[in-house]
Amino acid sequence: MSEDLSLEELEALNNAILARHGIDFTHYEPKSFSRRVSRAIDFFGFNNLMEMWTKLLADRSFVFDFIDQITVGMTSMFRDPQMWKVRKNDLLMTMKQDGEPIDIWHAGCSTGEETYSLGIVLDDLKIQDRVKAFATDLNRDSIDQAKSGIYDNLTLRQNTQQFLEYNPFKKLENYYKPHGTKQFQMDLKLTKHCTYEVANLISDDAPGEFDIIFCRNVLIYFDTTLKEKMLDKFYNALKPGGFLVIGYFDALLPVIDKEMWE
Repeated sequence: MSEDLSLEELEALNNAILARHGIDFTHYEPKSFSRRVSRAIDFFGFNNLMEMWTKLLADRSFVFDFIDQITVGMTSMFRDPQMWKVRKNDLLMTMKQDGEPIDIWHAGCSTGEETYSLGIVLDDLKIQDRVKAFATDLNRDSIDQAKSGIYDNLTLRQNTQQFLEYNPFKKLENYYKPHGTKQFQMDLKLTKHCTYEVANLISDDAPGEFDIIFCRNVLIYFDTTLKEKMLDKFYNALKPGGFLVIGYFDALLPVIDKEMWE
C-alpha cells in the first residue's frame, strides 16, 4: 500500500499533468484525490509517486489509463429508490402531460446504471420516444461499459432490491438477460434515446440545453471553487424551468449560501 501523499505532492502532480496533458485535477477535493492517486500507484505497481509521475510525463498514452483509475465510479441501478419515485411522479409525469420533447444530460454517468434506470422509468411512462439524452464521463472504460449494458452478477442482488423499492409490481429481470455465466446485459432498447460520449465535465462545454441534468455524487469530489464553476455551467445549460438533480452527499449548501457558514 502506498504512503499518504502530502498536499504539496498532490499540487505538484496536478500542475505537471495540467502542463503536460492539459487535464485539470487541481480543484478535486484533496482527501478524495489523494486516496485515488494512492490507489492508482498500487494498481499500476509503482513503488512511489515519483515513479508514476515519471511515467505520466514520459508516456502520453499512459495518462488515459491514469484517468480511468482516478475517475472510476461507484453506482448501481435505482440508487436511492425514493429519488426515482419522485422523479417519475412529480417531474417526468408533469413533462409527460406537457407533450413537449424532453432533453436530459447525465453528467458523470459512470458505468451507465443511471441511464438504464431512467430508461425503465421512461418505459413505464411510455415517453421514451420524446426523450433525447446525452451521457458523458471522463472514464473511457466506463463509457464502453455503459454502451454495452453488461454488468457483473454480483451486483444483481442490490440492483434488484433497489428496483423493487422503486416499483414492487414489476421485476428487474424483465429488463435484462444472462450474458455468459457471471454477467447480465440490460436491454439496450432502454437507452436507444441516449448518446454516450467521453467528455471532461470540468473543461468541456455542456453538450446542449436540457430540461433535466443528472449529476449525482460527482460534485462530492470537487472543492468549493470547482463546485461553483460547475453550478454556473449547469445553470447556463438548463432550459427555463429546468431541473438539476444532484446526489445526497454533494453538499452544495456552503456554495449556495456562504454567509451562513462564515
